[in-house]
Amino acid sequence: MENQMTWEETILKLRRDPAYSQIIFDSYLTADLQDNLNRFRNSEEFQETLKLLQNLPGRKNSLLDLGSGNGISACAFAMEGYTVTAAEPDKSDETGTGAVEKLKNSLGISRLDVVNASGEMLPFDDDRFDIIHTRQCLHHAADLGKFVSECYRVLKKDGYMLNLRDHVIFNDTDKKDFLDSHPFHKFYGGENAYTLAEYTSTLKAAGFKIVKVYTYWESAINHSPHKKHDTKTMETELDFQLNAAFRKKSPNQARFKFLNNLYRQINRLRFGSAKDERRIPGRMYSFISIKN
Repeated sequence: MENQMTWEETILKLRRDPAYSQIIFDSYLTADLQDNLNRFRNSEEFQETLKLLQNLPGRKNSLLDLGSGNGISACAFAMEGYTVTAAEPDKSDETGTGAVEKLKNSLGISRLDVVNASGEMLPFDDDRFDIIHTRQCLHHAADLGKFVSECYRVLKKDGYMLNLRDHVIFNDTDKKDFLDSHPFHKFYGGENAYTLAEYTSTLKAAGFKIVKVYTYWESAINHSPHKKHDTKTMETELDFQLNAAFRKKSPNQARFKFLNNLYRQINRLRFGSAKDERRIPGRMYSFISIKN
């Protein structure tokens, strides 16, 4: 495994590789920070996130964007009128606080503070924020319990924490499949995932009340950029993949159409349709919790 690279080095390398251009674009990790921000603000994912925030009871204004990365979510929230603090352990100019500062300054955003900090040790007073927002962050926690406990500490009473787009695995085999298939993990070795029970038990142990857990297809926040109406395309792609797998496994039998059809039917009975979560390594869930 090529895991000696930093996150920034990985992204700089893959931006130059045409094979990774789509995943870099879809992940809002291109060199054009303003374009990343604009596409994110207009995405179905962010629009659904805004709806969640707007439906929260009480007036919520101060927001901690934890694990802020290149700053697209922090800047997007600030542009929506929230008073935002972006906390990110990476100091780099392409994927960390350096990128957040560049984006903030280029757009003249005033309602945004940028802090270099990790979730396990937050440099904030108790009961500081109305909202904590994490996007694809919680599964990276080195110490999940300490991370969540720190969030609980700095969140105000009756404040909400939104942990969005976190990878969920079913077991160790599923985790290995996820890490082996992740497009970035082999370069920097920094991906991770927890089981649903690990997430929920840790949140509850810290004192949070879980309001809602969104499974992968239940919200565009999780499955974006895939859309629910992509089902037919996904089924066609799955047929193509299963036919290719059968040809590789049994080249002589694969010449017969009825055997191809039988192989696909058996596979679907075992593992479900193209939208079955068992076919999505490291499927993403989102968690909405409150500090009572």
